[in-house]
Amino acid sequence: MNYFVDVSFDLSRQSFNDTKRYLIEQFEKNNGYRYYENFELSGINRVIKRNHCVITFNFEEKEEEQGETSIIPQIIKFIKEVKNMRKNNKVYVECLYNDLKVIYASKHYLKMLGKYQYNEYKRSQETMKITEEDILLREIICK
Repeated sequence: MNYFVDVSFDLSRQSFNDTKRYLIEQFEKNNGYRYYENFELSGINRVIKRNHCVITFNFEEKEEEQGETSIIPQIIKFIKEVKNMRKNNKVYVECLYNDLKVIYASKHYLKMLGKYQYNEYKRSQETMKITEEDILLREIICK
């Protein structure tokens, strides 16, 4: 199963290259599979309200000969590193999801969703089966 972590940071406040380089180093140190980046720019007239880089990190669980190995401890270590960066650089975890469901979505992420997507998210949160791993990941992010 694949897990995805969306991390964003404000381009007007941080050094893009330094922040990106540090995030990628932490990602690779925690056995990440692949990543890609997007840029979000929004505003009205000549006033820019959002100028962020969003990097999506993909962690892939690999099956070993003895059975499945869990990637959850590596994801937790990565999220803790992002949270340590957040104190100084305003780097945020916007969303955490796997192949089947959204495990965590920040308030800001939910505000950006359309009404239909927001209602679908709320409905899925009420009906989805929550595992111990999901609870653990949410607790780490929300601390």
